Amino acid sequence: MENAFKKAKQLIDKSKSILLACHESPDPDALGSLLAMAEYLKKRGKRFFCFVPIGIPKRLNVLPGFSKLHSKIPPTRGLDLIIGLDYGSFDRLGLNEFLNSQKMRAPILTIDHHRFGEKKGDVMILHYDASSTSEILYDFFTYVHFPINKKVAELLLPGIVTDTVSLKINATPKVFKIVADLIEKGVNFSTITSRLYRLKSLRSLKLKAKVFQNAVFYPRVSFIAARLYYKDHKNVLSDPDEINLLVEELAVLPEAKVALLLKEEEPGEWYGELRSRQGVNVGLVARQLGGGGHKGASGFHSHEKPDTIIKKVIKLLKR
Repeated sequence: MENAFKKAKQLIDKSKSILLACHESPDPDALGSLLAMAEYLKKRGKRFFCFVPIGIPKRLNVLPGFSKLHSKIPPTRGLDLIIGLDYGSFDRLGLNEFLNSQKMRAPILTIDHHRFGEKKGDVMILHYDASSTSEILYDFFTYVHFPINKKVAELLLPGIVTDTVSLKINATPKVFKIVADLIEKGVNFSTITSRLYRLKSLRSLKLKAKVFQNAVFYPRVSFIAARLYYKDHKNVLSDPDEINLLVEELAVLPEAKVALLLKEEEPGEWYGELRSRQGVNVGLVARQLGGGGHKGASGFHSHEKPDTIIKKVIKLLKR
């Protein structure tokens, strides 16, 4: 990793105008790592622009620097570096049209921990065993001697907490040491977790009840699945990211090693969110269904009927 860190630092040092980007509908790891890198660039005196293609989650407005996020790239001159963070597959950055319009291609720096998906970059910092991209950035900041203050700690901690499902999955001794160090910077761990996992409206709580009412447990594969129909949520979920909170609630059943929440995003169009415990790799399951993600958290899209999707997941879990 040290060689990749060295090349990344050299690339940043010689750049003046930088575009930062993370994947669409970002989770706390993607958004937190993007904004933490922005803090580093600001300290280095760089011009930068923070781009998120679509679906900026409102519940993450507690992150310092949230107001810097934009969903449209303005006309750019002199852009000499693009940094893509936590994207999994390059297409999820929403940059293809922008890159095709550029006469001069700026070099790309990729920082990611997702094992699957096409990566692009002149320099790539890839650490597939890291808990999160936020963990990789913590190591990078340590390497370049960038002092992590309370603000930066508040940006890194949420990504580590959520990508480890509250320190339950892929939480190595190193991860706990990093979390302890970030807390020592003045971050309130209890406040962070309550902000990340709290459903904020009565309507959302009623929706949670509907999810649990139709949940079905399949004991042979220790699997629980529920579905959320478009007609039930279309006027309720003001923040698309609340689906993550619902699946986390579903995954707390002690007997279930894997949880699936199917959300009908549009009539006939389903998005499946998978969560796992006890070492089950749902990233592999999602990949077989055309999606991807982490060992403990992943997702996929499907136009098939919910019963068909659930049967496919069960079949994959039996392998």
